[in-house]
Amino acid sequence: MSYSKWHKLDLHIHTNWSKKTKINDYKGNFSVDVLKKKLIENDVSIFSLTDHNIINLEAYREYYAKYDGSKDPLLLVGVELDILVNNSGKQKTYHSLLIFNYSDIESAKDVSSRLEEEYKSKGLEKTKRVLTIDEIVKIFPEDDFFFIPHAGNTKSIVNSYQGNIEDAQKMVLLMQSAFEKVPEKNIQIYNDGFNNVLEERFRNKNDHAYIEFSDNHNIGKYPCAGKGVQGRMHNFYYVKGGKNYETLRLAFIDPGSRIKSSSELNDIKSTYNFLDKFKIEGDNFLPNSSISFSPHLNVIIGGRSSGKSLLMSLIGDKIDCIQADRNKYDKFDYNSALLKTSKDSNFKDTASIPREDIIYLRQGDIVRYFEENKLSELAKEADKKSEYTSLKDAFTERRQELEFHINKLVDSYSEYLPNSQNKYVLHSTTLDHILSENYVFNCDLEEIRNEFDLKKDISENKKIVQRIIEDTESFSKQKLFDFNEDEEELIQNFISLLQEKEELAIEKSKKNVQKIKFWDSVESCLQEVNNDLSFEAQQKKESQESLKSLKKDIYKRFRQSKSLKYRTTKLEDFDYEIDKSITINNQVDLNLEVGHLEEKDLKKLIGDGINDFDYQRSLYINLLGVAKDSKGIKNYTETSPGNLKKKIYKELEVIIEALNNPRDYLSYGNGETSKNNSPGYNSEKYLEILLKNPKSKIIFIDQPEDNLGNKFISDKLVKLIRDIKFSKQIFLVTHNPSIVVYGDAENIIIARNKNKKISYEQAVLENPYSQQEVCSILDGGEYIFDMRAKKYNINKIMRDSEDG
Repeated sequence: MSYSKWHKLDLHIHTNWSKKTKINDYKGNFSVDVLKKKLIENDVSIFSLTDHNIINLEAYREYYAKYDGSKDPLLLVGVELDILVNNSGKQKTYHSLLIFNYSDIESAKDVSSRLEEEYKSKGLEKTKRVLTIDEIVKIFPEDDFFFIPHAGNTKSIVNSYQGNIEDAQKMVLLMQSAFEKVPEKNIQIYNDGFNNVLEERFRNKNDHAYIEFSDNHNIGKYPCAGKGVQGRMHNFYYVKGGKNYETLRLAFIDPGSRIKSSSELNDIKSTYNFLDKFKIEGDNFLPNSSISFSPHLNVIIGGRSSGKSLLMSLIGDKIDCIQADRNKYDKFDYNSALLKTSKDSNFKDTASIPREDIIYLRQGDIVRYFEENKLSELAKEADKKSEYTSLKDAFTERRQELEFHINKLVDSYSEYLPNSQNKYVLHSTTLDHILSENYVFNCDLEEIRNEFDLKKDISENKKIVQRIIEDTESFSKQKLFDFNEDEEELIQNFISLLQEKEELAIEKSKKNVQKIKFWDSVESCLQEVNNDLSFEAQQKKESQESLKSLKKDIYKRFRQSKSLKYRTTKLEDFDYEIDKSITINNQVDLNLEVGHLEEKDLKKLIGDGINDFDYQRSLYINLLGVAKDSKGIKNYTETSPGNLKKKIYKELEVIIEALNNPRDYLSYGNGETSKNNSPGYNSEKYLEILLKNPKSKIIFIDQPEDNLGNKFISDKLVKLIRDIKFSKQIFLVTHNPSIVVYGDAENIIIARNKNKKISYEQAVLENPYSQQEVCSILDGGEYIFDMRAKKYNINKIMRDSEDG
């Protein structure tokens, strides 16, 4: 068998021999041929014939004589017993199945013979056959059998113990057992009863086995429940494993993973495109092999350098959205591997799976994300590389914005500096000349020109109109738009309007030329008239021009000061803090940030590079001092713009570097982040969230247990794997036996390296040979298997029972 599959199970089928011990117990005629036909029609894999207090050896003999193990359902020897309970002087009976680890006629005869001898020794009539538990143990002291009592009808084990669930359950816990016929509403009541019996560490596991069989008493109407009088059909239960007794043992040990009702099984059927099969043909180092994958948990185990990670790489290389590391395994021919998905009819060189459906983590990836601060690789693995790049671009833009403000400040400083030492003087003689009573002719033609000269506006608007005309004419010729006559007319009217406006602009241009000529003539006339005035009048005119020039210089000085103040304020108030995020999955965001650097505001940083910087005053006031040489630039003899620029860049280097390399961290859905947490904690947290990601359908992780704490593995990781494995297809390369055994892997792929030849074979947990293989490969495997089989503290239960 390639991997553990689901098998229909019916361990409670009666034959007509039940009428020998129960009056009118069977309905219709029983036939082994009809039985086999009905079982095959209903895909039943394992069953038992369990008559009341008797074994139909004729039916067993006939079935085993024709049994074909490759296609026929497996028949286990079984019986349904009436078991007597003496409780406080009152005697009651309940029904329980005994299913033996036998599947041959000789064993059936042996079990039947021992039962019949016991009944004979007690002198019991066939219709009054009952046994106590002590008698059953005495009859079958060394036999391997399951004890499956009824727990939900008139012949319930609980009723026989006068409703004392704990007493009934103490006995059930001592045997390999499951409860049959338990109504859904009673399951929690029974679980609470188990909790009262068990030690605290065994409580609330909800791993007690409840199961339903048909209890068929009319094979002609199979799969009816009971005698089929009311037409009620049986709802089958399934067990995971193979067609063998060990499958039942593991199912009763681990019902949560290995027992499903029909509706539960239907809920976990894979509807997505999962990986189905993989084969290797023609590689020099890898013998030809074929592997079938379970849609649930697949684990790859093996010794050192056995080819575990190689197999994961080979499979990943066959998926179009995964980039496998061929260089790491360059001696293997990747082209020799082929993959088939559940939706492919044949093997293919490349399988197409949406990237968002797959999580693919190589060995050490998770640890590397946090220990080596390489969350960018996480973004790449999550197919968020372009989004991560866009995120980084935002920080580059913020750095460029900072550099823009630095350069603009230096430019303003450069404009201000040459005249920083200038003094502005207005002589008294100049005032006297201006205030004299001499006449001069003045007209501020410059102000008039600034306000009324339309030359620039006309030129720009003419270009706009001409461009629109060209574009519109080109648009009108496009056949793509299928213009009708009305639309063509509308376009032509619009072009005509634009042409009219173009002509209007030409007319305005001509008028503007005339205005300019007029202003030039006025200016020439004023100059001629003023030249004819007296010497005193000409002095007044010159003094007026001197005052006008002084006002311009002062205005320029104020404008330069205002610009410098504006630029220093922009830089001083620049917010370099930035935090951006992208979503990795629905519970994890990857953030990039540059936070506030302690005592690293821009004014403080720049001030550290200037002598005698007054931190109580603005950067602007301090730079005025630098320009006037009252303050110096540290380590520079000159206060030139170039030196100021170098100093500012040097002092802000820490922020520029932070913007070039922003800090990245993860935000978890519960409000926690990866900041200030250890790499181990973050690895565990991220892996937990990664596995819970509802969008992922297929998960590959190479040795997820690396650098994770044992407590996390035992307390959380295994539970996580069990919780999700029926909704996702999981591939784990592992050396941890807890993941394999407690995770209840459906498919175990064993990698071997013998004489430098790597090979792969499949194993299943329900195969005893496979269990030995797992134990020999994984350290601690034997202990894990042993602990799994010992679900409860049986010794304590026995002591409590004896004390009671």
